[in-house]
Amino acid sequence: LAGENSSYGFGSFDGTNDVVTVSAINENYKSISFWIKPTSTITTGTSVVRIGTFTGNQYSSFGLGSMTGSLANELIGIYTPGVSAWENAGSASIPNDSWTHIAFVWDGSKYQIYYNGQPQTTTTNSDGHTALQSNKEIRIGAGGTSTTFFDGDMTGVAFWNKSLEASDILKIYNGTRHLNLLDNYSDNLITYQSFGALDSNTGLADTSSTIYDRSGDGNHGTVSGATIQSPPN
Repeated sequence: LAGENSSYGFGSFDGTNDVVTVSAINENYKSISFWIKPTSTITTGTSVVRIGTFTGNQYSSFGLGSMTGSLANELIGIYTPGVSAWENAGSASIPNDSWTHIAFVWDGSKYQIYYNGQPQTTTTNSDGHTALQSNKEIRIGAGGTSTTFFDGDMTGVAFWNKSLEASDILKIYNGTRHLNLLDNYSDNLITYQSFGALDSNTGLADTSSTIYDRSGDGNHGTVSGATIQSPPN
């Protein structure tokens, strides 16, 4: 993990075994937001890159790139346990030289996908909303198996138990990855891993072993297989 004592830190994952495991949250989650910068650019032709798991199996996870033969040219997707994906994403990509903001917001029947603040046409074959009621942890940086790990940087990982408005997602994107979500988006925030920012809820800087939950709910992340690097520029 890089920049653990920086206000604008981020988690750096090696693609081999790095993972941050967040305590189980037995609440509905309806909005998810995070910033990401992979080591290699991800396009619609890239084999699926799993970046997180939220109910303990490989079919409840976030993915980038081509995930399933039943969809076409997808770039961003979420398994819940069906698939909601940004299909036919054209030339859009997740670049390796700049940060990309991704968000998922439950709209009553599926997760609406946002890419850099903008809602995208979302195709879904999901059977319905899957709430975090299974008492399973969130695994940031890892897919549903012990052999799938994310290679790159991630920060600002946040879950809410309410559906944010499209205007909220745009404001979060415009605030860049340096935005402290506690300032304006703490309502119904159930876990928030900011990777380094100090705040009044904990008064603590993240360490090589713990990423503190800034929401105040105590859903802290345990670091495994990661190392501390110099703060980001």
